[in-house]
Amino acid sequence: MIRKANKTDRRASATSAAKRPAGRHRGADDADEQICLTDDCGHKASARGLCPSCYQCAVKLVAAGKVSWQQLEDMGLARPAVRVRGPFRQALQAAMDVLQTDVRRELVRK
Repeated sequence: MIRKANKTDRRASATSAAKRPAGRHRGADDADEQICLTDDCGHKASARGLCPSCYQCAVKLVAAGKVSWQQLEDMGLARPAVRVRGPFRQALQAAMDVLQTDVRRELVRK
């Protein structure tokens, strides 16, 4: 059964939101929170050390050929790309590695 939020629920969440510092959200951990590398931005970083807005701007500049990711990294305006793979992706990669190894063995036998 879905329960609608009543006025007291809304007031409680608004009060708890008012106690949080500006720019903080529920569940944010100080150790995980990173700020965008762009000067005067101050938003939470998500990819390559940039907030979504700054990242999209960088992607457009890179796609247009005006700058490369390496140049942005060298200037300190982006971090190197980091691949984060979830459990399914890791399992899929392991299975593909086994399959490729089996295919190589078959080719060697022939």
